[in-house]
Formats: sequence, structure tokens, C-alpha cells
Amino acid sequence: MTLVPSLFTSLSPAVALVITNSVTNINGETGAWSSALATASGSSTNNAYQIIWTGNANRQNELLAVVNTGNFDLIATHLTFSSVKSNGDTTNPPTLTFETCSGTWNLTTFACSGTITQIGSSTSGQIDINRYLTPGNRSVIRVTNARNNSGNYITTFNSRTFRSDIRFGIVINS
Repeated sequence: MTLVPSLFTSLSPAVALVITNSVTNINGETGAWSSALATASGSSTNNAYQIIWTGNANRQNELLAVVNTGNFDLIATHLTFSSVKSNGDTTNPPTLTFETCSGTWNLTTFACSGTITQIGSSTSGQIDINRYLTPGNRSVIRVTNARNNSGNYITTFNSRTFRSDIRFGIVINS
């Protein structure tokens, strides 16, 4: 076993943010961690993802995917989101429910071929998705707006990944 000396120092938040974009572990492996959003089967983008909820419509579903765009396995990713009416009004936003499927989602009917697990429900903020994702793979999430809105809302989503979301390899010596 090799001990690696560490130097702990106080860093400004701006410097800390730069440091969290890549890592080198004790085995010399280097890389970056990141996630991005996409349609259920489309290419990921680093841009915000938007869903437009139609006013005066009952239960509405949409599928979005969180894609591991880094080169480390992830044990979690996070969605931040907020909603605004098309006229800029932010009052009375819809409550959105977020669900995963143990099988696959039907892209037309939004039905799940396996077991549905609700991972959260909120009008805005952050939803934590505790799903294992290898580089390049995706977790498809069903987002549901279950109420009749009095106007059109646009919900903007962003994906976040933290260093604590990385799953490093495990070495077992016998």
C-alpha cells in the first residue's frame, strides 16, 4: 500500500469549480465527469433542455434522457429545472413528477415495460437521479404534468454532475 501525501488548503469557490472538472485517482487514471440532456433516443447537447406544456390539457407526459458524457462511471446525476409561462409569469408553476422505468419506455404511449419508480415531484429545484450510468449510456426519465394548466408553461432543465457522483473502480486483493 502506498500512501500519498495530501495538502489541504483553502480555495476560492471559483478555483474549486475549475478543480471539479477533472480528477486523477491514485492509480493514475485521469478523466472528466459530466452529463447532458437529450430526447429519449436522440443525441445529447450541453444546452438547456425545454419542454412546453400546453394550457388547458390534462395529464401530459414527456421523456427526457440524462446521458453520461464523461469517461467515469456515475452513480448519480441531477436535474435542475424551473417553469415560466409563455408571457414570463412564474406564478403557480406546474408540479412535475419524475419517474424511471426498470425496462424501457414506449416513446408513443409513455408506458413502461417494467416497474415504474417515482424519483421525485416538485414545482422547481433539483431532482437527484440515483442510477448507475457508464460513459455514453443514458437514463430515460418520464416527466409528468398531471394538472390542467391555465396557460402554456415552458420548463427548462439542466443536468448537473458532481465529483461525488463518480464511481471509481474497486480493487480487491486476495
